[in-house]
Amino acid sequence: MIQLTYEEDWYRELVDELHAIVVEKNYDAQLALITRNWLLGNAMLEYALHWEKYGDKVVENIAQDIGLPRDYLFRCIQFARKYPEIGVSHTEIDVMKLPESTENKLPTWSYIKTYLLTGKEPCVHEWRAENIIIQKCVKCSKRK
Repeated sequence: MIQLTYEEDWYRELVDELHAIVVEKNYDAQLALITRNWLLGNAMLEYALHWEKYGDKVVENIAQDIGLPRDYLFRCIQFARKYPEIGVSHTEIDVMKLPESTENKLPTWSYIKTYLLTGKEPCVHEWRAENIIIQKCVKCSKRK
């Protein structure tokens, strides 16, 4: 294997460009997932009065028809219900109104459903790198 280092200008430029692409597209993907999930939940809430008499069976049918798990859709509903203020339109949200959001970093969907929707506090023994947990929690022995 060839040993390349940052001393090579072209290599440093390539690595910097690739890193920028990864960071930008990871952010875009996270934003798309958060947006999709809020829009799904909000749309179901808007029709809730129509299916009130059918109960949770409607969500089960919707889950089957669109190919997403029932519990996932309930989380989307919970998300839209808890954060109605982030909705801008039927196709757009203002994710900066979410707790933990900054211009460069968004909460993951896992973080949203595990902590923001439940009110639980994140384990203090988590080590993170670019919003990804990289080490198991010694206290609870779980990888969050």
